[in-house]
Amino acid sequence: MKFAKTFLADQLRKALFEKRLTQKDLAKKINVDGPMVSRWVTGDKVPTLKSIEKIAKALDLPISYFLEENKFSSSLKKDEDKNIISRMDLFEEKLKRHEIEIKYLKDKIKNIDKK
Repeated sequence: MKFAKTFLADQLRKALFEKRLTQKDLAKKINVDGPMVSRWVTGDKVPTLKSIEKIAKALDLPISYFLEENKFSSSLKKDEDKNIISRMDLFEEKLKRHEIEIKYLKDKIKNIDKK
């Protein structure tokens, strides 16, 4: 976990430097308080995945930039992110269909029990 915290903190510092943004600028962009961003940058805290998603979007970087150490091009990483998000959307869609089917079957069982 220590490596992940350090890697993420390093990537965040590097991204802020390259985008010429301050911690305060990022905090405003993602709607968190400045001290929280400071804790992420120093590695004292690790942002949630939802926060990492917001950070990546605010800095126009792929999510994988903050999650893995590799040397792929940014465009490839963005394609990977799109693929991951697409698969997650598909999974959520399937889950909703299954929930509807379960509700239907439960209602059907209730009707049988009433008879």
